[in-house]
Amino acid sequence: MSRKLSRRSLNFGLPLIFSAGYRESKAGTAGLSEPLTIPSNISYPAPIAADHVRNLNNLLEVKRNEHGLPAVTALTLSQGQIVAKGEAGVRKAGSSVIVRPADRWHIGSCTKAMTATMIGILVERGILDWNTTLSSALPTLREQMLPDYQNVTVEMLLGHRAGFARGHAVPAAWRYTWKREDTPVLHRRAVSAMMLKSEPIYPPGNGYAYSNMGYCIVGHIAEAITGESWESLIKTLIFDRLGITSAGPGPTYESEEIECPWGHQRDNIPIAPSPEANYPAAFAPGGGNLHISMTDWSRFVAEHLKGARGENGQLLRASTYHRLHTGKPTGEGNCYGLGWNVSDHSWAKGHDKGRGKCLSHNGTILSWYSQVWVAPERDMAVMCVTNIGDRNRGNALSISHKINDIVWAVISEELNA
Repeated sequence: MSRKLSRRSLNFGLPLIFSAGYRESKAGTAGLSEPLTIPSNISYPAPIAADHVRNLNNLLEVKRNEHGLPAVTALTLSQGQIVAKGEAGVRKAGSSVIVRPADRWHIGSCTKAMTATMIGILVERGILDWNTTLSSALPTLREQMLPDYQNVTVEMLLGHRAGFARGHAVPAAWRYTWKREDTPVLHRRAVSAMMLKSEPIYPPGNGYAYSNMGYCIVGHIAEAITGESWESLIKTLIFDRLGITSAGPGPTYESEEIECPWGHQRDNIPIAPSPEANYPAAFAPGGGNLHISMTDWSRFVAEHLKGARGENGQLLRASTYHRLHTGKPTGEGNCYGLGWNVSDHSWAKGHDKGRGKCLSHNGTILSWYSQVWVAPERDMAVMCVTNIGDRNRGNALSISHKINDIVWAVISEELNA
């Protein structure tokens, strides 16, 4: 069995700082007459720990020391239950404050699967359609957007096939993004307007280019049609329904007490928690500022594991999960679905020969690094996060390679359990 994993594949309870503050004209949209709500009496079972949860602390401590990480955490799901979990290291390099089981970790672009799931819920409710276009969803921006973008669909945005460049390739949008002006909704609207006036890097629909800006725009589409902020939608439609209570825009800002894990730059230089330690609001739908505990993240991942096995989930029907999990070639040797990388590996096949399908994603804001793998044929998933980013790409072994090695160690632990 090969040990190599591909590096490519591989509390909203805080004070409320978000506001919808904006709704598109209903002309040409599927706008709601009232803000979107979920009945308060709905509750759903969430994954629980198995009778015996294997402790990964020793394994993670060995790997943490080997790779020089401030801290690392990992969790394994099997058949919808937590079967192994652990954490090792310190919240802040140079301190003696160790990480704890309930700590929240920044998961970066692994949040894209959450945004895609939220869009799937709106589609199932008839509020959006996979083929809803930018011109119909954002009528007040229609005159500003280039003709190339008029017929770009929600699905194209989620699959990185809308032709948008990375943000830094559009200087005006990039500079505005980092000013962190306005409410999150108005911030995303302004960034969306600037991106819609930028030239596509290929004809929309005819290529693949990974773009956080595309997720900014699809997040704003949801805001424009529902009248709710992305932050409110993701909480109401996903977190509340799965019993997730730890997810939110960032750790507490009282940094003197080291109450939470800090992110780190290369050479283990800690970054004090603050609004500036996260990416601006424009990046939120793509994974710019979400922190969550490992147990709560596993509730979401378990939902996708169930859906990937062809079962209706608590959030979406099996057919919708199938759509999210169906990849198209990227031209880079792998496939991308809607919020997920899609690949196949021999370890994921189970006891039969061949290769099994995997869903995966990684995420970083250059001071954290996360990775998740879902292997539906084995009915298992593995998540891993470290509180240091991948700014050391020039070093012999990058953070992504180090996390690949740790993830494989955790997968091997499960396969040999």
